[in-house]
Order: sequence, then C-alpha cells, then structure tokens
Amino acid sequence: MTEPLNVTLDRLSEEYDAIRRRCESVERPCDTDLMSLRATIASFNKIGILVEVPEYFRQKTSTIEQTPRIYRVHNVPYRGENRTVDVTRELLDNGTSRTQDEWLERYPLGTIGQIGIPDTEIYFALIQTLDKDKEHSDIQQRRTIEEVTEVIREDFRKYWMMTSTKAYPEKTVHQYRTPYAITKKSINGKSGNLIALPDGDAIAKILGNTTAARLNETACSITGSEIYVYRNAKNERALVLGVGYDDDGFGIGAGNGISSDRPARGMAVLKNE
Repeated sequence: MTEPLNVTLDRLSEEYDAIRRRCESVERPCDTDLMSLRATIASFNKIGILVEVPEYFRQKTSTIEQTPRIYRVHNVPYRGENRTVDVTRELLDNGTSRTQDEWLERYPLGTIGQIGIPDTEIYFALIQTLDKDKEHSDIQQRRTIEEVTEVIREDFRKYWMMTSTKAYPEKTVHQYRTPYAITKKSINGKSGNLIALPDGDAIAKILGNTTAARLNETACSITGSEIYVYRNAKNERALVLGVGYDDDGFGIGAGNGISSDRPARGMAVLKNE
C-alpha cells in the first residue's frame, strides 16, 4: 500500500532531523550517517522537495565557479587527465562569425592554458561532465550546472558552432594549426545517425573519446536531439556542431562548408586546482 504523502513527509522530516543532529554532534560524521543523510535528501528530491545540503556534506571543491567573464568547470576529462575548463560567458568577439582559419589566426596558441577555439574533444567532454553532474548534491551547483548547460544548448540550437577540429580525407586533427595539435584517424564515410553507423563507435572515439551510445545519450540530454554525422570524403573541412534547422538532429558537420563563417565560444583547458 502506498504511504500517504503527509505521512511520508513526517517520516522523512524526522529521519532528516535525527541524522543531521547526530552528524552535527561530532567533529567528523560517520560514513553510515552520511550515507543515510544522502538517501533521505534524495527521497525528498524525488517527491519534488529541495532540501538544503549541510555544509559538511557538500563537495569541498565546487563543480563550477563563476566570474564576470567565465564559468570554470572542474574535473573535465581531457587527453587522459581530469582538467579544469574555462568557458567564456559570451561568444568570442561579440558573436562575430568567421571561418576556421580566420578564428585560428586570431587564437593561434590553442586552448591549453589560455582561451582559444575548442576542439570537439573538449566540447564533448564538457557536455558529458555537465550531464553527469546535473544531480549535484548542492542546490546552487545544480542551478549553475543548468545555467552553463543552457548556454551550450542555446549555442547549438541557434548556430553551428566552430571548433578547432579539422577533418581531412585521411586523418582528423584536433586543435588544428596550434602547438597542441594532435592527429587521429579519419572519420570519412557515409552520413547518417551516429548510433546506426557501422563505424559509429570509431567516430565517437576519434571526436569525443567515448562510445557512440554514450555520446548520443549525452547529446539527447543536452539538446533533445540524437546525433547525425554529416560527412564528405572529397576535401578537408572544418567540423562544426549544432542542431539541424528543422530540429532533425544534433549535427556533427563535416560537409563541404569549410569556408562557412561560424561563431565560436572560447574555452581554456587548465590543470585542476
């Protein structure tokens, strides 16, 4: 039999108060009480009631910090390490659209240690981190994560965003034209839905260092659209990211639009502090 809501609220409130008193009566709460407190808070959240998380229960390092110019996102996996990624609050150069080569002429040093044009690996690592941490135990952090997610979501829905990843017939280069350029295998082949392509996992590994299923799941969570890969084997081209004009999918654009002007959002990859 389902417990009446008022009975559930009374029971959870009593449990929360009792566990919190025990935790606050000692210098260091025991793991059992912390686990019980976490479970009780989760039960409140499940029925739509947000409970402020006690200070001693919060993560010592915030997932995201904010300054007037950037969001600073911690623990983003990139090139084999957990890194800190700065994301500019505004599009670079007031939202100006440029070709990939024009952007890389203006930001030639890459994204390691300074603001530059992000490659697809940074983009996908960032959105996977935001998606993973969206149920953060701290209420304010959850709001900030959703704020940053909404910024990225709107970028993808309004524009095709420029990256520093370039696809050639025989290879793929991340952080193209910068000191931190790395070369991976080609993504050439037929266009199609990522999870339906026979080489979907290979594409996801090259562009986002993950699997097709995981990358597609994250794209759906962030944009509401599954990933469609546009490919063309005839020439080199810039990779751009965005939702199709008819909401027909989240596109990884590697078509013939190398000369197309696109806006860019700046990112910097730093060592975890």
